[in-house]
This record gives sequence, structure tokens and C-alpha cells, in this order.
Amino acid sequence: IGNMKSLSFVRWNTNSMTGTIPFEVGKMNKLQEMWFFKNQFTGELPSEMGSMRDMGDLRLHFNLFTGSIPEEHYMIPQLRRWDLYDCDLTGTISTTIGRMSTLQAYRIRENNFYGTLPTELGRLSGLCEMWLHQNDLTGTVPQELCHLRGPNGIVVLDTDCGPTNGVGEPLMECLFECCTACCDTVTGYCVRENTGFIPCMKGV
Repeated sequence: IGNMKSLSFVRWNTNSMTGTIPFEVGKMNKLQEMWFFKNQFTGELPSEMGSMRDMGDLRLHFNLFTGSIPEEHYMIPQLRRWDLYDCDLTGTISTTIGRMSTLQAYRIRENNFYGTLPTELGRLSGLCEMWLHQNDLTGTVPQELCHLRGPNGIVVLDTDCGPTNGVGEPLMECLFECCTACCDTVTGYCVRENTGFIPCMKGV
């Protein structure tokens, strides 16, 4: 697959593909879309994927990966949509994410990410949608990120700011009118702000 250097789109989603993603995909530096979601891929994400300089739409959700997001992935310069939800990934969110100036959607729901949200998320002025719930993230949602909320900024921001298992302390604290949904990390139940559907992503 690494020899297919002129390929722009790969859409292998919704199959029964297994095994690991080969590191050779990093040689496909003209690839703009990679849709591998709803398969049974396993193993760690190859760091070489960070070399895909034209990648704008990376959909890896609903797979069986292990490990964390390689630091190199935070250096993909054109990435707009980054779907990693329901993948069993772990680790923290790198502060390097603040350099991803083109990022519009960052969806990492239902993984095992932990730690606090980096304040560098507040640098993502084009961000409009974040699914952070059903993880092990803790702390307060940074004010720098909350300042991006609004009809011309982030319109979806879901976190685990709801009571844990219905009665316990929330894993996260969210300032008033910052998060659009406060979820229970145990039950998955979310109390959602009625914002309606507001399309926000451009070019994906």
C-alpha cells in the first residue's frame, strides 16, 4: 500500500477487516481521506501516519486499537476531521494539539483517555465539535476552550460533567454555558443542551 503514492482517497469503512494498520500508509503523502471506521483493526496506530501532509479527513472510529495516539499524529498539518471514538485508546491529550490550526472536529468519545484537558485547545479557533465524554478525563474544562463556544465557534462540546453513576461527583467540571452535554461516564446518559443541529464543518 505504501507504493500507492498518488492515491487521494481510501474508503474501506464498514467491513470486517482485521489486523493492524501497516506503517507503510505513512508513505501515502497525497492521501486526503482515510476512512477505516467500523472494522476490526487492532494494535497500535503507526506513528508514520503523521507524515501524511495532505490528510484532512481521518476516520478510524469503531475499531479495536491499543495504546495511545502517537505524538506524530498531532503534527498532521491539514487535518480537519479526526474521529477516534469507540476505539479503546488510552493516554493523555498532547499539548501539541494546539498547533493543529485546521482542526474542526475532534471526537474521542468512549476511550480510556485520562488526565486533564490542555489549555492549548483554546488555540483551535476553527474548532466546532468535540466529543470528549465516556473517558477518564478529569479536572475543569479550560476557560481558553470555553471562550470558543458559540454559533461561530464550538457548537458541540460533550464532556463527563454529569454525576458519576447518577449520584457521584462528576469526573469533570464545566463552566456554565460551556459544555453542550454533561454525561455520566458510567451509564453513558447525557443531559444535553437543546441547541438544535448546526452544521459547522467545512470541506469534510
